[in-house]
Formats: sequence, structure tokens, C-alpha cells
Amino acid sequence: MSWRSDIKVVVAIEFGAKYSGFAYVHRSNPELVTNDRWPEQIGPLKTNTVLQYDEKYENVLEWGYPAFAKRPQRRGHKKNFSNEPVKLFNLHLSSMPDSEKPPLPKSLHYKKAITDYLREIEYPIRSLRILRECVYNAELIRYFTSEKLQFITELEAASMHCVQVLREYFGTSKESFLIANCGDDTVDLITRKFRFTDVLGEVTKQTGDSCCFNYVEKEFIKLLKHYMGDEAMKILEHSDQMQYVMKEFFKVTFSFSGNPQDFKLYEFDLEEVCPIIKSYVTGSYKEKLEKAEWTIELDFKTIKSLFDPAIERIIRLISGHLNKGDKYDILFLIGDFSESRYLVKRIREEFADKMKGIVVPKQPKGVIVRGAAEYASQMFI
Repeated sequence: MSWRSDIKVVVAIEFGAKYSGFAYVHRSNPELVTNDRWPEQIGPLKTNTVLQYDEKYENVLEWGYPAFAKRPQRRGHKKNFSNEPVKLFNLHLSSMPDSEKPPLPKSLHYKKAITDYLREIEYPIRSLRILRECVYNAELIRYFTSEKLQFITELEAASMHCVQVLREYFGTSKESFLIANCGDDTVDLITRKFRFTDVLGEVTKQTGDSCCFNYVEKEFIKLLKHYMGDEAMKILEHSDQMQYVMKEFFKVTFSFSGNPQDFKLYEFDLEEVCPIIKSYVTGSYKEKLEKAEWTIELDFKTIKSLFDPAIERIIRLISGHLNKGDKYDILFLIGDFSESRYLVKRIREEFADKMKGIVVPKQPKGVIVRGAAEYASQMFI
């Protein structure tokens, strides 16, 4: 009997530098499920790729969101942990020079961090070998060479899910399409074209650009420097409390639609989200913030200005590709940044007359992991 007949469930894991997620499908039930239940979170399709260790970096105390964005304690409260959260450890699998890879604590090897994180997820060439080794050490597969662990690239997984969307919502998969994968750091363009009636052409990854989440974050940091001063920001920028500030910031801004009619002024209470700020802001900056009761007003114009540089770069990237002369029927927007209502609005205004449709799939943040699960289900179920 083939080992394939023993498979009860197929699981696809997207192991990202900043966020990770997984999807699964049972053999007895073909419904594809993207996980949305994480420690201290219900709803998000991904959680932070972050670990919080004990003092000797032997045991994991927290993982995911709780390890990264604990609500800051007021001064005088006992700290929850003595170590800084460990993050970006999976970049040690990349081909970037060692000098550019993010530093890890001296007593923690990146393979242990990867293994520990994969173990915590725990759902009922060189880099691939290392990742297989970590998956094996995390006891997610029984044998090192197990065929039950398969790898698929992001562009192949994204393309596979978009083909499925075309079949479900348009009644055909024979449309040539362009995918703008708007992730945490970059926008990558993925194309898929049909050469003949039923033959799908090559999936190709096109040029990318550094924008999206991190670009908006950098603009917000500039805004905070304007209110707090450079010296205070140097101290606070990499602190746990500043990470919580950024979490709160994205909660506010990602509801921004770009329509003045439905906008409400938001008062960002710095003292509430970052209590230690009062210890580091000095001089005229402190005087102004005290006068404003440590509150920054985020009005329509301000929030729009934070998003516009990143969105303009995305538009230029897509326009530059379309100006090469290739024709596409559908433009898909996927990735974390595609959940921005303002980004989707701007893209539709810019490209609606150039294509048959502009589609944001259900759960755009989970497109890659869902595509990987669909790939695996076709192989094993």
C-alpha cells in the first residue's frame, strides 16, 4: 500500500521573515482552511515570526504575537522577560552575505530558532536541506527524507491559487494574469500567460521594489521624530514598547479608505501606547507634547501622506511592466499590504480601464499558503 493512502490531512506552511501562517485540508473534507487562531489572537491569517526565550535561550516562553507585542508596562512594573525577542532568524537561510544577516544572541544558533518556531506551530541546493533538517528536528516529519514534506516557491503557490480563483469566480482558468504581491518589504510582480487554448505558459517573477508595510512604517517613524526628536527615537525605535506603538498604528491606518467622507480624526495617545516616552523626550519636544497631553492628531492629510509614497511606487512598478507591451486580462492584488483599502482604491482608479478585472482574493494575506495547500492536496489527496 502506498504511503499516500495513509495521509489524513495536508498542511502548507508559509515560513516568512516577519510573519508566518499555515493552511490545511482534510482528506475527508475538501474545504481549504487557512488558520486564524494563534496565541492571544483570533482572526489574523498570520502571526509574528518571533520567539521569546528564557535567560539561557534554552526554552521558548512565548512565540508569535505574544513574544513581539506585549502591551508595555508602566514604569515601576516588573518586566515580563529579561531577553529581547528573537526575530528575522529565518533570513539566515538566505543567500545574503553573513555580514548582512541579522545578529542573533551568541548562545542561540539560527537552526535552533527555526526548529523551535516550527515546533511551536505544531499543526494536527542548501537552504532547503537546512529547512528540511529543522522540520525533521521539530518532529513534523518522521523521516528526514520523507516525501510528505514538499517545497513550492512563493510565485508558484501564488499563481496556483489565482488560477483557482479564476475557476471559481470567472468560470475559467484561461486568463493571462499579472499578480502584484504586496508583502512586508517588497512588491513582486508575477505573470502567467497561456500559449495555447489549454496550456499554461511559464510562471515568471518580474522586477520588484522596496515598499509596502516597511515603507509606510518608515514614514511614520519620520513623523514620530518630528514630534519626539532624533535622540529619543534612537533610544525608543527598537524597544518593545515601540513595537507595540507600530502595532497600534497599523490598526488605525489600515482602516483608512482614502475617502474624506468616511474619515474620522484619530488621536494617537503616546503616553498610553508607549509609557516610557516621557523619560526620553526632552527640551522643546517635551514641552510641545506636554501641551498636547502626549497626543498626536492623525488627520486625513497626514495618514494619506504616509501611504502615498509607497502606493506611488507600486503604481509606477505595475505601469512600467504594462508599458512593455504585454497584455493581461486580470490583475491580482495579494499579500499583507493588499488589505489596505486605500491601496486597492488607488490601484483600481489607475488600472480599471486597462484590464478586464482587478481582483483582491478572499484572504489576500493567505494566498501563498493557500496555494501551497492546494498544490499539496492535488499531489496527495
